[in-house]
Amino acid sequence: MRNERLHQILQSNYFAPLCFLIAAFLRFAWVIINNPYPAIDEYVYFQTGINIANGLGYVHEGVPTTIFPVGYPAFLGLIFSLFGVSVQVAKIANVLLSLGTLYFFYRITQRLFSALIVARIALFLLSIFPDQIFYNALLMTEPLFLFLLMLGIFLAASSDFIKFRHIFATSIIFALCCYVKSQIFFIPALCLFWRVIIKQCTKRTAFKQLIIMYSIIFAMTLPWTVRNFQLNKPAFISGNGPANLVIGNNPTATGTFYLLDNKIWQSIGRSSKVKYVLRWVSAYPQDYLVLLLKKMYFLYLIPEADPLIDLERCTLPQSFSIQEADAIVKNIKERIGAEACIPMGFDNCNELFLQSIIWNEQTRKYSIDPELNDQQKSYFIQLLVFSSNVEHKVKVNSFWHLIWLCSRYAVLVLFVLYIFMIFSSKIIKTKSPSPPGTSVLAMLIVFYFTCIYLVFFGSARFSFPIFPFMIMYVAFLLGNSVGTKESDQ
Repeated sequence: MRNERLHQILQSNYFAPLCFLIAAFLRFAWVIINNPYPAIDEYVYFQTGINIANGLGYVHEGVPTTIFPVGYPAFLGLIFSLFGVSVQVAKIANVLLSLGTLYFFYRITQRLFSALIVARIALFLLSIFPDQIFYNALLMTEPLFLFLLMLGIFLAASSDFIKFRHIFATSIIFALCCYVKSQIFFIPALCLFWRVIIKQCTKRTAFKQLIIMYSIIFAMTLPWTVRNFQLNKPAFISGNGPANLVIGNNPTATGTFYLLDNKIWQSIGRSSKVKYVLRWVSAYPQDYLVLLLKKMYFLYLIPEADPLIDLERCTLPQSFSIQEADAIVKNIKERIGAEACIPMGFDNCNELFLQSIIWNEQTRKYSIDPELNDQQKSYFIQLLVFSSNVEHKVKVNSFWHLIWLCSRYAVLVLFVLYIFMIFSSKIIKTKSPSPPGTSVLAMLIVFYFTCIYLVFFGSARFSFPIFPFMIMYVAFLLGNSVGTKESDQ
């Protein structure tokens, strides 16, 4: 009786709209409640986005850069040129992207699993999944990247993919996605491989489509690659790949991001970073295998890049005492140097600090000047972080942190359970529900991104685009407990 009632709820015409309303409420509420300002990586995205909006191009601290892929700064530049420079506007854009991701995720799940019940369970799970909510309050690439990835896969998995205009549109989306994160470069080939193995097209047709897609992708990304080479910074989209490769693969590597000892950089010198890594891996294969396990550990199990930590770290302090104010100025001078304040138009850090705070006679404490604009506040919090004035004060809300961890571990456990059930059914011939062959695309994408990040290093942030595809299989497991129904696509 209970299963029948649940089945009716999932089949209701109101279920999907309700999921979207819940998702919108949770995301908008989160970005309103949490008000961090961009720091560290986010600061670079924010400031370069402002520079693009002002017509200065992709420059950082006055110099053309390849520090990060240009896609997200360009997106912020477009937003800022239309609506003005505002952190809150960028967060609202993140929420809209997240809701778009949810829609295409729902449609992809329907396509891959051919079951309306599975798609709706997956939709509900992703609507409330904390990862998909927390990152909306941060100015990071994740919401835009996942939106473009889902849109590209939705188009590539469509039955209309045989039409040239459809292939052309899909190629453009994947090219734009490359500008945000070039790790997706082989996803188009993976989608075509999937179409071949499920007999949606022949190998010959898939090869022709492959040539067309990558011709368009190269045509769209070539101008940026040429620009990078002209700057004497040879890179396909961004120049941080080789450095990240070394950080993730060297004698002192931890399995995740860390500040690499200068001695290793000096030992590499001007030689190829790729060759250095290959030499180290071939010389110490056992160490490398252990390192791979550590990378998996940080990618899925340990929240090294916790979005909640970024929220806490990047939130401006409400007030601070005279002693704390003196320590801030001292640390900024010692750790960064007085010249670090010049890009904001101040002669020195003392002037920046005095212009950024107000003395409150009643509380006998300083507080941030509310008249500062978002760019000034962002620059100020960046100085606080890099001068180590707020790093040691980070205390993550234990409730939200527990929710975040439990949700990730629950999906991981159920996903591993699904894999175990499939393998056990093949080996000992047990009867267990098997998804349709089309669902293999989701598993291919999980495997693809896992392998990509094992090449570099592990981080909880990197698993952001992986968990939605795991959730599809979790929904399949849960869906079989209530019964599934073929979707009317």
